[in-house]
Amino acid sequence: MKKDLEEGKPACIKCKREMKPVQIKLGTINARAWKCSKCGEEILHPLDAEKALKAVKKLTVKGITEDEIVKMVKGWRKREH
Repeated sequence: MKKDLEEGKPACIKCKREMKPVQIKLGTINARAWKCSKCGEEILHPLDAEKALKAVKKLTVKGITEDEIVKMVKGWRKREH
């Protein structure tokens, strides 16, 4: 899978089709990802996923729970579509 991500041609986990590269916004983070045109499944680029996890850790240190963070991210994603 690592080689596929580096080459930019990962296959969808659900339907096995080739995914297309896209840019998504997770709050203030612009992230690289791949999206399946058939089922809509998205895969974050590993380096950008790491950035998002660091941001989540900063929020949890400030006293925001993990469930609240998940709700915030889902809200951000809904507003974009």
